[in-house]
Amino acid sequence: MKKKYTLDNNTVASNPGKINFKQFVWMKYNYKFVLIIIPMFLLSIYVAVSYSKYFYVVTVILVLINELYWLRLKEHYSADSNAGLVISTNPKLVAVYTNLTKGYGGNYPVIKIINYKVRRPVDIGERIATVAVYSVGENDDLGCWADFFPLPADYATDNKNEIEAEINSYPQEQWQKIYDGLSEINKPYKTGLYKIELTSSDWENELE
Repeated sequence: MKKKYTLDNNTVASNPGKINFKQFVWMKYNYKFVLIIIPMFLLSIYVAVSYSKYFYVVTVILVLINELYWLRLKEHYSADSNAGLVISTNPKLVAVYTNLTKGYGGNYPVIKIINYKVRRPVDIGERIATVAVYSVGENDDLGCWADFFPLPADYATDNKNEIEAEINSYPQEQWQKIYDGLSEINKPYKTGLYKIELTSSDWENELE
């Protein structure tokens, strides 16, 4: 396996994402970082040239921050790929299913509802691809992750074949898990993480 620099190399995704990350596609949906980092970079060069060369240290730091930002995103899209389903068009919302188990036993199903920032029209029930990283909570000894953070594949590539390949990689069971999980979530849908299958999963034992 290729070494990751911003992700845990001791964990393995059950369905690794195969999205070739494109910066300019990402910037169509997430441009704030670029609008902040570029003026700061130019200002640091101006101050270094006009006042003190020691400000080049700031320039170097900003370059490193920029490189780390893009590397993190690139590696994010090689993490765990999960099925997503459009559940609202105004606002545009997507429901993503995963099991938060750390892989050594336990069943911790969840639905994550996220905003979907694409500019094109979408339909309820439309299937999309997402790729997520997982986070630990305050107690790392638990058998499950605390949360996961899916990002739509549309934010990273405009290659329709890549996106379609991701969608086709999800088993029918995963799509059904979304439908079943949504039946346990009250409407109107709101963004957030929702534990599902509370009586048939291991959530009750974990919360005791």
